Amino acid sequence: MALLTAAVVVVGTVGIVNLVLTFGVIRRLREHQELLRRGPQGRPISGLALGATVADFAVRTRAGDRRSNVDFSGDTLVGFFSVGCQPCEDLVPRFVEAARTHPGGPARVLAMVTGRDGDTLADALSPVAGVVVGADADTVARAFQVGAYPTLMLIDGNGRVRANDLQLDHLPDLVAA
Repeated sequence: MALLTAAVVVVGTVGIVNLVLTFGVIRRLREHQELLRRGPQGRPISGLALGATVADFAVRTRAGDRRSNVDFSGDTLVGFFSVGCQPCEDLVPRFVEAARTHPGGPARVLAMVTGRDGDTLADALSPVAGVVVGADADTVARAFQVGAYPTLMLIDGNGRVRANDLQLDHLPDLVAA
């Protein structure tokens, strides 16, 4: 009987140690995931760093509205999408939903669609955003230093980056909306 009790205690202790180590590994994996999501020196993988000012640009949306870096008023949601990019296509419905509830409406939402034949993505985004396509979208992407798609940003009324990420869930103001 004493041997059975000792065996149960040993197995229980090993189980508890295993559980504690597993939680430690999970915590470290989450920390590494955050580090991988950010580039060197904590910079975003794509786009301007937090607090950086957007470079000059002036373009026309598909609807013919003029948009430029001096037009930011309040928080503006900006999304960069590329034709043929599966993560971009997967994100568009969620971006549209976030844009639909974004304060200021389409006047404070800007979406760029790069690549040829971007009509499908642009059509989905048009009801909730000023959509820029083609060479003009590339111009804006350069002003924001975008190097990966999709890239999402919140720009404050002074034209500075307030949030920047590749995933909508990592823009906390939008998740709460």
